Amino acid sequence: MSLRERRVLKTWPILESRFRQFDLNPRGGLRGGRGIGSTADRLVIAMTDRLYVFDRQWNQVAELTHPLFGEVHDILVEPDGVWVTATASDALIKVGWDGQVLRSWSWRKDPALAEALG
Repeated sequence: MSLRERRVLKTWPILESRFRQFDLNPRGGLRGGRGIGSTADRLVIAMTDRLYVFDRQWNQVAELTHPLFGEVHDILVEPDGVWVTATASDALIKVGWDGQVLRSWSWRKDPALAEALG
C-alpha cells in the first residue's frame, strides 16, 4: 500500500492451513493470519503452521515451517531470524532465515516452572 498515492500496490491471499479440514472451530481455529513483522529487507506473515517471508517488493522469498509450529500465536522478527510462539506445542522457537532452529524453550521442559505453575 502506498499511503502517499493512496492505493494498493500488491495483494497476497491469506491461505488456509493444510490442516483446516480437521479443525472443528468454524469461527477462527486454524484460519487467518497470526502475526506480521519485518526487518529492513524482509516482511514475515505468520499463519497457523508456517511463516511466509517476502522481500520489500512483496515477492515471496521463503516459506518456513517446523513440527513445533502448531497453532502459531504470534511472531517477533529479528535480523537473524524469527521468534515464534506456538500454543499447540507450548513452545517458543527461534528459526533462522534458512528454517533451522536457533533456540527453543517450552515450560514443559522447565521442571521448576512447571512445578511453580502447578
